[in-house]
Amino acid sequence: MSDAKLSTTRLILLPSILTLGVSIARLVCEVQGVIPPTSGGALSPLGIGWLILLFGGYFGFRLTRAGSTPNVAPPALWSLLLILAVLGVGYWLFKDIDPNNSSDSAFLMFAEKFLALIIALGCAALGTMLLWTRLAWTLFCYGLFARAGVMVITWLAKYMDWDTHYTKLGPAGVTKDMMATLEATSIAQFGLWVPATVVFGAFIGGLFAKGKRS
Repeated sequence: MSDAKLSTTRLILLPSILTLGVSIARLVCEVQGVIPPTSGGALSPLGIGWLILLFGGYFGFRLTRAGSTPNVAPPALWSLLLILAVLGVGYWLFKDIDPNNSSDSAFLMFAEKFLALIIALGCAALGTMLLWTRLAWTLFCYGLFARAGVMVITWLAKYMDWDTHYTKLGPAGVTKDMMATLEATSIAQFGLWVPATVVFGAFIGGLFAKGKRS
């Protein structure tokens, strides 16, 4: 199957379904008290953030087998440089943040730094598009579906008044009303996690690349 014939929709369908299943399982486990509802997820093993690496590799493998090639070589090296740059910006932005400070001023400061990180990630995602356009586009589409599922779960958790990490904002776990929660969640999910899916997933996917588009 050629690159042109490999449908992006078909490629991301099963990963998107599996990702939604993990998100639902995470919700159930938090509601049942199996997993603590720590704000931000606390790097829980049952989190869809880890799936970015798994499916990044899967997409890279499938696209390579279909004949897709990166625009530059080696794409994984350039992706790694972009990741290191983003991590450096993130450390510089949040190194002085107190994760236990739940005051309005602390939350506002966190929100401002969060938006700056989103800009950095967005720039890195655009750079990733230049490295291997088809892989980056596939990861972008997968990220949209994955994060749309999180938005629905967040609405449900907030509506049902469940104590989950989905309805807690910032490192201190601040809670807001429904509209504020959905607004902040949409910014985080689509503004940060979708480009993060592209940037981090492309690194693993790039390890499967062969050659360079001439």
